[in-house]
Amino acid sequence: MYYKPTYPYGTIYLYYTPADSEDLHIVSQKPLTTYTSELTSVSLPGEYEEALVTGLAVKIAPRYGIATSPELRNDAMRAQASLRARNLANTMKSVDLHMPGRTGGTYDIDEG
Repeated sequence: MYYKPTYPYGTIYLYYTPADSEDLHIVSQKPLTTYTSELTSVSLPGEYEEALVTGLAVKIAPRYGIATSPELRNDAMRAQASLRARNLANTMKSVDLHMPGRTGGTYDIDEG
């Protein structure tokens, strides 16, 4: 696969032309959103909201003289662990590139 960054869309060239119709799955990692100000409204999936709210509560409670309950701390740790597991499941997998001197690993289309 070769990626050519053309404007406004990139073009993907495959090494061979498939005989039949096949699926091509591409994973692209991007920031969730860009915050332009503290008033920016953002809609996040529920699991992100849970991790952010419980994590923030645990983080700022001592500043206001409030003790956090063990349940809140456990909820915050569980939400963060759930996000980590979900995001790690989508990381790049090893590929066999069939190239001399390369036995596998991830391939960055920007590096060639």
